[in-house]
Amino acid sequence: MWLKSLLKGALIVVCLWGLAIGMSILTLRILVPPEKIEVSSIVGKDIREAAILLGERDLGLKVIERRYSSEIPRDIIISQVPSPGTKVSKNRVVEVVVSEGSKIITIPSLVGKGLREAEIYLSQRGLKIRNVSYVYVDYPSGKIFSQDPPPLIQINREEGVSLLVSLGKR
Repeated sequence: MWLKSLLKGALIVVCLWGLAIGMSILTLRILVPPEKIEVSSIVGKDIREAAILLGERDLGLKVIERRYSSEIPRDIIISQVPSPGTKVSKNRVVEVVVSEGSKIITIPSLVGKGLREAEIYLSQRGLKIRNVSYVYVDYPSGKIFSQDPPPLIQINREEGVSLLVSLGKR
């Protein structure tokens, strides 16, 4: 009988100790909140520079939208959430809107370039190839010898460029 009472007493002591430890942890959690980091202003910065700056502060970057802007150059951050100065938890993601640059762009000269080189060159500037035609002509094979619109004309980025590529002499 006394063994049963002893076990009951030991169980009560263990439960009280568990409760005390749990309450201590909860109290420390409330009194000592996790580290907060102040969000830097990244509006007006290049997206690569902003990613590095936030990474140094243990924050992430997520592009939620890209917008055309005639005033703000391509890959420059237009806006951010949370706003600068806000205190956030470590590893929080800062959402940004990034400029695509102007919708109007001056067409570069592509004459003399290979098709793959022109594709890369245009995609880096946000331009598309509308269509490609191949023609036998006295010009080096595989090289662009004509384009529409011609160089130095300003167009809307979404219009694209048509290319004539040489197949060489027939």
